[in-house]
Amino acid sequence: MKNIKYLALMVLGLGFAAPLEGGTPDEQYVEEELGRRDFRRQDWEKAIEGLSYEEPASRRKQREEAERQKRLEGERGGGESSGGPGPGPGFSIDSQLGGAILKFLAILFIAVVLAILLRALLGLEAAPRNKKIRGPAGSGPLSLEDIEDNIHESDLEAYIRQAAAAGEYALAIRLYYLAILKELSLRKAIRWKKDKTNRQYLFELRQSPLAEPFGEATRFFEQAWYGGRAVGEREYRLMEPRFRELVEKAKG
Repeated sequence: MKNIKYLALMVLGLGFAAPLEGGTPDEQYVEEELGRRDFRRQDWEKAIEGLSYEEPASRRKQREEAERQKRLEGERGGGESSGGPGPGPGFSIDSQLGGAILKFLAILFIAVVLAILLRALLGLEAAPRNKKIRGPAGSGPLSLEDIEDNIHESDLEAYIRQAAAAGEYALAIRLYYLAILKELSLRKAIRWKKDKTNRQYLFELRQSPLAEPFGEATRFFEQAWYGGRAVGEREYRLMEPRFRELVEKAKG
Protein backbone atom coordinates (compact mmCIF):
# COMPACT_ATOMS: atom_id res chain seq x y z
CA MET A 1 0.00 0.00 0.00
CA LYS A 2 2.82 2.27 0.83
CA ASN A 3 4.39 1.56 -2.56
CA ILE A 4 1.19 2.47 -4.37
CA LYS A 5 1.01 5.91 -2.71
CA TYR A 6 4.60 6.55 -3.58
CA LEU A 7 3.98 5.69 -7.23
CA ALA A 8 0.94 7.99 -7.43
CA LEU A 9 2.91 10.94 -6.08
CA MET A 10 5.61 10.40 -8.68
CA VAL A 11 3.06 10.43 -11.52
CA LEU A 12 1.49 13.66 -10.28
CA GLY A 13 4.90 15.30 -9.93
CA LEU A 14 5.79 14.45 -13.51
CA GLY A 15 2.45 15.89 -14.75
CA PHE A 16 3.02 19.25 -13.08
CA ALA A 17 6.67 19.36 -14.06
CA ALA A 18 6.01 19.08 -17.83
CA PRO A 19 4.16 22.40 -18.17
CA LEU A 20 6.66 24.22 -16.02
CA GLU A 21 9.48 22.97 -18.16
CA GLY A 22 7.97 24.39 -21.42
CA GLY A 23 6.65 27.68 -19.94
CA THR A 24 3.34 29.49 -20.60
CA PRO A 25 2.03 30.11 -24.17
CA ASP A 26 2.97 33.79 -24.00
CA GLU A 27 6.44 32.91 -22.90
CA GLN A 28 6.72 30.37 -25.68
CA TYR A 29 5.64 33.07 -28.34
CA VAL A 30 8.22 35.51 -27.04
CA GLU A 31 10.98 32.95 -26.96
CA GLU A 32 10.08 31.49 -30.37
CA GLU A 33 12.61 32.26 -33.07
CA LEU A 34 11.36 34.22 -36.12
CA GLY A 35 11.70 32.37 -39.32
CA ARG A 36 12.16 33.88 -42.80
CA ARG A 37 9.18 33.49 -45.14
CA ASP A 38 9.45 33.99 -48.90
CA PHE A 39 7.35 36.86 -50.50
CA ARG A 40 5.59 36.00 -53.73
CA ARG A 41 4.36 38.78 -56.07
CA GLN A 42 1.37 36.77 -57.25
CA ASP A 43 0.20 36.45 -53.65
CA TRP A 44 0.33 40.28 -53.27
CA GLU A 45 -1.54 40.94 -56.53
CA LYS A 46 -4.18 38.45 -55.49
CA ALA A 47 -4.52 40.15 -52.12
CA ILE A 48 -5.05 43.65 -53.59
CA GLU A 49 -7.27 42.48 -56.43
CA GLY A 50 -10.43 44.59 -56.62
CA LEU A 51 -9.03 47.46 -54.52
CA SER A 52 -8.95 51.03 -56.05
CA TYR A 53 -6.76 53.87 -54.80
CA GLU A 54 -8.14 56.54 -57.24
CA GLU A 55 -9.98 59.57 -55.83
CA PRO A 56 -13.77 59.49 -56.45
CA ALA A 57 -14.91 61.88 -59.25
CA SER A 58 -17.33 63.76 -57.00
CA ARG A 59 -14.71 64.36 -54.37
CA ARG A 60 -12.14 65.41 -56.97
CA LYS A 61 -14.62 67.93 -58.42
CA GLN A 62 -15.27 69.38 -54.97
CA ARG A 63 -11.53 69.67 -54.33
CA GLU A 64 -10.88 71.42 -57.69
CA GLU A 65 -13.76 73.85 -57.10
CA ALA A 66 -12.41 74.68 -53.65
CA GLU A 67 -8.94 75.31 -55.10
CA ARG A 68 -10.40 77.54 -57.82
CA GLN A 69 -12.35 79.62 -55.30
CA LYS A 70 -9.27 79.96 -53.16
CA ARG A 71 -7.22 81.12 -56.15
CA LEU A 72 -9.83 83.72 -57.16
CA GLU A 73 -10.00 85.08 -53.62
CA GLY A 74 -6.24 85.40 -53.64
CA GLU A 75 -6.26 87.33 -56.91
CA ARG A 76 -8.95 89.72 -55.65
CA GLY A 77 -7.06 90.28 -52.45
CA GLY A 78 -3.83 90.96 -54.35
CA GLY A 79 -5.51 93.45 -56.70
CA GLU A 80 -7.15 95.39 -53.86
CA SER A 81 -4.09 95.47 -51.61
CA SER A 82 -1.57 96.44 -54.28
CA GLY A 83 -3.73 99.13 -55.85
CA GLY A 84 -2.55 98.01 -59.26
CA PRO A 85 -4.61 97.45 -62.39
CA GLY A 86 -6.10 94.25 -61.02
CA PRO A 87 -9.56 93.04 -62.00
CA GLY A 88 -11.40 95.21 -59.47
CA PRO A 89 -14.55 97.37 -59.69
CA GLY A 90 -12.59 100.50 -60.68
CA PHE A 91 -11.09 98.76 -63.69
CA SER A 92 -14.53 97.62 -64.84
CA ILE A 93 -15.99 101.13 -64.51
CA ASP A 94 -13.08 102.67 -66.47
CA SER A 95 -13.53 100.14 -69.26
CA GLN A 96 -17.27 100.84 -69.48
CA LEU A 97 -16.67 104.62 -69.53
CA GLY A 98 -14.07 104.33 -72.28
CA GLY A 99 -16.38 102.14 -74.34
CA ALA A 100 -19.25 104.61 -73.91
CA ILE A 101 -17.04 107.52 -75.04
CA LEU A 102 -15.85 105.65 -78.13
CA LYS A 103 -19.43 104.71 -78.97
CA PHE A 104 -20.55 108.35 -78.63
CA LEU A 105 -17.72 109.58 -80.87
CA ALA A 106 -18.55 106.97 -83.50
CA ILE A 107 -22.22 107.99 -83.50
CA LEU A 108 -21.26 111.68 -83.71
CA PHE A 109 -18.96 111.02 -86.66
CA ILE A 110 -21.66 109.08 -88.51
CA ALA A 111 -24.19 111.84 -87.82
CA VAL A 112 -21.86 114.51 -89.25
CA VAL A 113 -21.18 112.45 -92.39
CA LEU A 114 -24.90 111.84 -92.90
CA ALA A 115 -25.64 115.55 -92.42
CA ILE A 116 -23.07 116.47 -95.08
CA LEU A 117 -24.46 113.90 -97.52
CA LEU A 118 -28.02 114.99 -96.83
CA ARG A 119 -27.14 118.62 -97.41
CA ALA A 120 -25.48 117.74 -100.70
CA LEU A 121 -28.46 115.65 -101.85
CA LEU A 122 -31.06 118.23 -100.89
CA GLY A 123 -29.06 121.22 -102.01
CA LEU A 124 -28.86 122.78 -98.56
CA GLU A 125 -25.80 125.00 -98.90
CA ALA A 126 -24.03 126.67 -96.05
CA ALA A 127 -24.18 130.43 -95.72
CA PRO A 128 -21.85 132.05 -98.29
CA ARG A 129 -18.67 133.72 -97.19
CA ASN A 130 -19.45 137.38 -96.63
CA LYS A 131 -16.72 138.89 -98.79
CA LYS A 132 -16.31 142.63 -98.87
CA ILE A 133 -16.42 144.32 -102.27
CA ARG A 134 -15.56 147.90 -103.12
CA GLY A 135 -18.77 149.76 -103.87
CA PRO A 136 -19.41 152.66 -106.24
CA ALA A 137 -17.28 155.78 -105.96
CA GLY A 138 -18.00 157.68 -102.77
CA SER A 139 -19.47 154.65 -100.99
CA GLY A 140 -17.93 152.17 -98.58
CA PRO A 141 -17.28 148.46 -99.23
CA LEU A 142 -20.24 146.21 -99.86
CA SER A 143 -20.76 142.65 -98.74
CA LEU A 144 -22.28 139.79 -100.69
CA GLU A 145 -25.30 140.04 -98.44
CA ASP A 146 -25.77 143.67 -99.44
CA ILE A 147 -25.56 142.71 -103.13
CA GLU A 148 -28.06 139.84 -102.76
CA ASP A 149 -30.49 142.14 -100.94
CA ASN A 150 -30.34 144.49 -103.94
CA ILE A 151 -29.52 142.04 -106.72
CA HIS A 152 -31.67 143.69 -109.39
CA GLU A 153 -30.13 147.11 -108.81
CA SER A 154 -26.50 145.98 -108.41
CA ASP A 155 -23.89 146.44 -111.15
CA LEU A 156 -22.67 142.86 -110.98
CA GLU A 157 -20.44 143.10 -114.04
CA ALA A 158 -18.38 145.84 -112.37
CA TYR A 159 -18.02 143.78 -109.20
CA ILE A 160 -16.95 140.75 -111.27
CA ARG A 161 -14.13 142.75 -112.89
CA GLN A 162 -12.97 144.00 -109.47
CA ALA A 163 -12.87 140.51 -107.98
CA ALA A 164 -10.99 139.04 -110.97
CA ALA A 165 -8.47 141.90 -110.96
CA ALA A 166 -7.82 141.26 -107.23
CA GLY A 167 -7.26 137.54 -107.87
CA GLU A 168 -10.45 136.61 -105.98
CA TYR A 169 -11.49 134.08 -108.63
CA ALA A 170 -13.93 132.14 -106.41
CA LEU A 171 -15.65 135.41 -105.56
CA ALA A 172 -15.80 136.30 -109.26
CA ILE A 173 -17.52 132.95 -109.98
CA ARG A 174 -19.99 133.64 -107.17
CA LEU A 175 -20.81 137.06 -108.65
CA TYR A 176 -21.21 135.53 -112.13
CA TYR A 177 -23.71 133.05 -110.70
CA LEU A 178 -25.66 135.89 -109.09
CA ALA A 179 -25.63 137.69 -112.45
CA ILE A 180 -27.16 134.62 -114.13
CA LEU A 181 -29.88 134.42 -111.46
CA LYS A 182 -30.55 138.13 -111.84
CA GLU A 183 -31.13 137.89 -115.60
CA LEU A 184 -33.25 134.72 -115.27
CA SER A 185 -35.35 136.50 -112.68
CA LEU A 186 -35.80 139.58 -114.85
CA ARG A 187 -37.12 137.46 -117.73
CA LYS A 188 -39.43 135.53 -115.32
CA ALA A 189 -37.68 132.19 -115.96
CA ILE A 190 -37.26 131.80 -112.20
CA ARG A 191 -38.64 133.44 -109.09
CA TRP A 192 -35.74 134.96 -107.23
CA LYS A 193 -35.68 134.59 -103.47
CA LYS A 194 -32.63 135.01 -101.31
CA ASP A 195 -33.16 131.90 -99.17
CA LYS A 196 -33.96 129.51 -102.05
CA THR A 197 -31.51 126.75 -102.92
CA ASN A 198 -29.81 126.11 -106.23
CA ARG A 199 -31.75 122.84 -106.54
CA GLN A 200 -34.97 124.78 -106.47
CA TYR A 201 -33.78 126.98 -109.34
CA LEU A 202 -32.72 123.86 -111.27
CA PHE A 203 -36.21 122.43 -110.77
CA GLU A 204 -37.82 125.62 -112.09
CA LEU A 205 -35.62 125.48 -115.22
CA ARG A 206 -36.14 121.75 -115.87
CA GLN A 207 -38.16 122.48 -119.07
CA SER A 208 -35.93 125.33 -120.28
CA PRO A 209 -33.18 124.96 -122.93
CA LEU A 210 -30.95 126.68 -120.38
CA ALA A 211 -31.35 123.80 -117.89
CA GLU A 212 -28.19 121.95 -119.01
CA PRO A 213 -25.75 124.90 -119.12
CA PHE A 214 -27.24 126.25 -115.90
CA GLY A 215 -26.71 122.86 -114.23
CA GLU A 216 -23.06 122.83 -115.34
CA ALA A 217 -22.54 126.36 -114.02
CA THR A 218 -24.21 125.38 -110.73
CA ARG A 219 -21.89 122.40 -110.23
CA PHE A 220 -18.73 124.42 -110.87
CA PHE A 221 -19.93 127.27 -108.64
CA GLU A 222 -20.77 124.96 -105.72
CA GLN A 223 -17.39 123.21 -105.95
CA ALA A 224 -15.57 126.54 -105.97
CA TRP A 225 -17.64 128.30 -103.30
CA TYR A 226 -18.97 125.62 -100.95
CA GLY A 227 -16.73 122.66 -101.66
CA GLY A 228 -13.45 124.45 -100.97
CA ARG A 229 -12.15 123.81 -104.49
CA ALA A 230 -9.15 126.00 -105.21
CA VAL A 231 -9.88 128.16 -108.25
CA GLY A 232 -6.75 129.56 -109.86
CA GLU A 233 -6.44 131.96 -112.76
CA ARG A 234 -6.17 129.12 -115.30
CA GLU A 235 -9.43 127.48 -114.18
CA TYR A 236 -11.17 130.83 -114.04
CA ARG A 237 -10.11 131.69 -117.58
CA LEU A 238 -11.47 128.34 -118.80
CA MET A 239 -14.88 128.75 -117.11
CA GLU A 240 -15.37 132.51 -117.38
CA PRO A 241 -16.48 132.44 -121.06
CA ARG A 242 -19.20 129.87 -120.27
CA PHE A 243 -20.55 131.99 -117.44
CA ARG A 244 -20.49 135.13 -119.58
CA GLU A 245 -22.26 133.30 -122.41
CA LEU A 246 -24.92 132.01 -120.03
CA VAL A 247 -25.51 135.55 -118.73
CA GLU A 248 -26.10 136.74 -122.33
CA LYS A 249 -28.46 133.84 -123.03
CA ALA A 250 -30.39 134.54 -119.84
CA LYS A 251 -30.95 138.10 -121.03
CA GLY A 252 -32.82 136.61 -124.00
